[in-house]
Amino acid sequence: MAPPQSVAARLSRWEEALDALVPPNNGTSLRIATWNLRAFSGLTKAWTTPDGASPKRNFTDVHLIAAVVRRFDVVAVQEVRGNLRALRHLVKVLGEDWAFILTDVVDLDGSEIGEALLAASSCGES
Repeated sequence: MAPPQSVAARLSRWEEALDALVPPNNGTSLRIATWNLRAFSGLTKAWTTPDGASPKRNFTDVHLIAAVVRRFDVVAVQEVRGNLRALRHLVKVLGEDWAFILTDVVDLDGSEIGEALLAASSCGES
């Protein structure tokens, strides 16, 4: 599903800003990142989230997250919750060259929390 024009323009500006911060990989390095995406679970199935709606993350947010993740070969994501909708949508947006594995989800004070490891299939190729 292609983003609406306003979201596509925002993503383009986001990509330009990321280019200045994290240049594209020259193919000789393995780029690894870790990111706590705080309660990464549910997803509002819309490009914007109405005030007061839950979950707050939406398709736009996942596309912005994907733009960052693509800058790396391997990304460890903390605070993946039991509902994997946002994670599965992220991998879909990243494309078929990406996969993930999950740790077991543990119950911490009533919150199910785990970690995900995202990796590009080209990881380690020279």
